[in-house]
Amino acid sequence: MDSRVKWYFDSRENQASLFRELEEWLGTPYKHLSSTKKVGVDCIQFVGGVFQAIGVVEVVTIPAFAKDWAFHTHDERLYKIFCKTSWVVEVPLKEVMNGDILLYRFGKSTSHAGIYFDKNVYQAIDTVGVHKLLYRDKRFYRRRQYNFRVIA
Repeated sequence: MDSRVKWYFDSRENQASLFRELEEWLGTPYKHLSSTKKVGVDCIQFVGGVFQAIGVVEVVTIPAFAKDWAFHTHDERLYKIFCKTSWVVEVPLKEVMNGDILLYRFGKSTSHAGIYFDKNVYQAIDTVGVHKLLYRDKRFYRRRQYNFRVIA
């Protein structure tokens, strides 16, 4: 990793903005392919919606996908989306910091996303909605696959 890379969330101001936005999404119901705060959102739309709301990106375009696609294919669609995204870079899982986007494997491929902040992961989960779980929650921690960090 180039040591000259600047991380968006190195700034306390940007971290405070992220924290406020994450907290505002809490309780939003889960709704597949939706991205409206307090109305309905899925995990990947939640990630995009948060970073759009705080001004990291203007528009986040995520292709439509079947709700259970990851149980039928080894295609790393979610990972590929982030690899093509110009505002993040992949970093090692062991180097997690506030604002990182974590991708998890459920089924045959990576199919779930959340945002790390202060030892928690904010995420949208089917039947639960947007909530935060401890980063080391045993149901999710072992499923971690990739970590992406927002660049300034």
